[in-house]
Amino acid sequence: EDKAAMDKTATLENLREEYERNTPDNIHEYISWWDEPGKRVKAAGRVDPLAQKEKKQKAQRRTKNKLAKKSRRKNR
Repeated sequence: EDKAAMDKTATLENLREEYERNTPDNIHEYISWWDEPGKRVKAAGRVDPLAQKEKKQKAQRRTKNKLAKKSRRKNR
């Protein structure tokens, strides 16, 4: 209600002050980790859990398909 009651110039000035107070000095350095999330995991020498999970699921699908193909051949 306080911000709605203020005039436009005062509101904009308050927003500028809030922006300057909450924004880091070097934005690019602050968000550089976000550029390539997998890059941090690889640099640390850890295995990416999402990639590992996808690899496991792919292997399971492959095995399932092989068994289904074998069963179809048997039932001919």
